[in-house]
Amino acid sequence: MRTIKIMAIITWIIISLTTFSCKQSVIYVSVNGNNNSSGIKTSPVATIQAAIELSRKSGIKKIQIQKGDYFDVSVVLNQQDSGLSIAGEAGNKVRLFGGKVLNGLKQTGTFLEAPVPESVLKDLDFRILIVNNSLCERARLPQTGAFNHMSEWPYQWQSSQGGWAKKTSETDLRTLYYNPRDIGPWLDVHNAELTVFHAWDDSYVVLSGIDTVNRKLTFSNSATHPAGAFASWAGPKTHQYIIWNIREGMTHPGQWYVDRTNRKIVYWPKTGERPENIQVLVPIQTHIFEIEKNTSGIMLENLQLSCSGGPIVNSGYGTENVTGAIVADKVRNFSLKKIIIKNVAGWAVKLNGSNISITDCEFSFTGAGGLNYNGRHISVERCGIHDTGKLYFGAVGIMGGGNYNQVSHCELYNIPYFAINGLGNQSVAEYNLIYSFKQSMVDGGAIYKVLTLL
Repeated sequence: MRTIKIMAIITWIIISLTTFSCKQSVIYVSVNGNNNSSGIKTSPVATIQAAIELSRKSGIKKIQIQKGDYFDVSVVLNQQDSGLSIAGEAGNKVRLFGGKVLNGLKQTGTFLEAPVPESVLKDLDFRILIVNNSLCERARLPQTGAFNHMSEWPYQWQSSQGGWAKKTSETDLRTLYYNPRDIGPWLDVHNAELTVFHAWDDSYVVLSGIDTVNRKLTFSNSATHPAGAFASWAGPKTHQYIIWNIREGMTHPGQWYVDRTNRKIVYWPKTGERPENIQVLVPIQTHIFEIEKNTSGIMLENLQLSCSGGPIVNSGYGTENVTGAIVADKVRNFSLKKIIIKNVAGWAVKLNGSNISITDCEFSFTGAGGLNYNGRHISVERCGIHDTGKLYFGAVGIMGGGNYNQVSHCELYNIPYFAINGLGNQSVAEYNLIYSFKQSMVDGGAIYKVLTLL
């Protein structure tokens, strides 16, 4: 009888240990996975979205992404995902792309060209192209510097609150008079886009027409200010503009433009680049991670994000109107750790909330700024932010607001406007290395609008 009891106890222990060891605590994602799988390490799913669905059903709050490249990624998290951790496999490179590989490249004379089917991207509303993991240079005129336009706006700026002494009309904000020596009837208004410089920012506009008799360009979206504004004190910068995305702006290898008239990408290959040995990515998704209101306890770690796009928008002061690769709204206890974001059309990260930690991250080669935050108890530590403003020259490294925030031990450089534009009230910036800023705009500095009350 005693022997039977001992055997029963041993059997119970074995069953208990087996049950404990088989209990799943992590959901795994692999490039070789299958979305019909269970998500255990030996049977991973193929996409992050599938892993999130499993998490919601099972209550498992840890997702690990195995090494590799993942394409067309766009993840939306909400309140039911609170407490979720999404991490790349430690010691390995995990890259999440918000775009797809562009196939069908063919040599056409000097250039490589590829059609963009409507099934891939219907409206062709994108402004970045990535070739072999590098952000390509867009076709532009002039190749360096800027053209000088002929528009005038002689009215007084009364302040950010008061605006202009004369109220601006849509015509004022959608018109630029050009010098006929610079452009002419050859300009393709279906493709051309403009940067129009002001004093503190720049406007990004799409053309809707050209009047060669009156030497006038018309925009399809309004500029922030009339062309020529602020000239009385800001000087020649306020009469400058650049034309983007036209064939005439293709002057050397490595450049590209999207031919919307003929629905194709045109790229000038560098020496040795051929269709069979290059990878071309076009952005499909606007956000790679979007965290919705009132979500808490989300942690993202050890991930590399790239190739997120963004619709045409007039960027606004400090590029505040542009979206980001990671966006989070009214989140709590949110953490980014060892996150690399590069080659994106907007901000790297744009968020608001409380108790947010951003540590050991790198944000670079962004169309807009690096980090845009607003909230309470936001900590940014040991981060590198550089080479911002690749689409919008009014970009800053960090734009912050709120209360009780801290930016420390960060390095910021190669930034067209401010390195740090605001921290928030009762906030601190300390032990940061800042250099090579205010590369494009008239008025700016290393750190601006800091309200620190200690």
